[in-house]
Amino acid sequence: MAHLKNSILNLAPISNQNATSFDSVDENTQGSVNMQKEIIYAAGLYSTQKRISSILITEKVHDQKETNLCASIGVISALRSAQRKYLVSEGKDFSTIMSEQDDIQGTFSFDKCLVLFTGCVSPRSLDGILVNNLGSEKIRKNQQKRFGTAIYRLVHRTGIDIEGWKRLLPVTELFEKYQIDIEKTELIYKECFHPDSAPPGGYTYEDALNDGHVVVVVVFSNWVSNRQNVAKHIAHTVVLFDQDSNYYVIKNSSHKATPHGDKLLEISKTQMTHDEFCNPRSFRKVRSFFQNNQSLKDENLLLGNLGMVMIFKQK
Repeated sequence: MAHLKNSILNLAPISNQNATSFDSVDENTQGSVNMQKEIIYAAGLYSTQKRISSILITEKVHDQKETNLCASIGVISALRSAQRKYLVSEGKDFSTIMSEQDDIQGTFSFDKCLVLFTGCVSPRSLDGILVNNLGSEKIRKNQQKRFGTAIYRLVHRTGIDIEGWKRLLPVTELFEKYQIDIEKTELIYKECFHPDSAPPGGYTYEDALNDGHVVVVVVFSNWVSNRQNVAKHIAHTVVLFDQDSNYYVIKNSSHKATPHGDKLLEISKTQMTHDEFCNPRSFRKVRSFFQNNQSLKDENLLLGNLGMVMIFKQK
């Protein structure tokens, strides 16, 4: 062994005259994508300058722009509303909590919640968000998810980790600020229905709103020219937060204008739901609906018949 060691030490260094030159790679490669920066850049979350006056929802309107993060945005909006409702029920000051949640540079901001949720709790692809592929419709579809899946991941723990909402630091830190023990607190969800589709004794959209909740629901477009092709109907997650005698009032994260409004949508309570529209047994009602509404176009929206609310409570 000693003889071999001496022979090796006496060898000249290996020299390769035709070595390939590579670009340098930063040692922080895995952390090179600032997810919060990328989502804010792509979504322009606070660019609308529009405000909502409501005790159920924070006042700033978030804009998903050319992302497909509507489910994530809607679910996080509803989660923050549920947290605020719970804190107020525990005697905390409503105006202070609302101000803290609406501070876009603050510890408890919406975008911090969205980034942690999208990256850690219910991961979505950044395809179509990163600057080098921004705006690609084809790959942007990788961001899509159902709002029910998003809510389940907030409410339930996994085989190896805690409940999703407990991984959102802006949520847990706001609870801790007001001396709320998160280990004695739980998040639950409840299904609710459009009144026209509710089972006997079912919890309706009106019931949820009257109880002070906001409802995560889906609206559908592109159905006028695709009556027989449901696969081409476009689903979009929104937050139902108010009502009057005639209309549901909805917070919308899409920047596209519709006949029902843009950032704030108003959909008639008497208009048929998307599920009813797609039901073959409703063909006479659908025919009559088109006859009585000659100006319908693909931008018109149909409300889904099922929504979900989130509720914080003591264990």
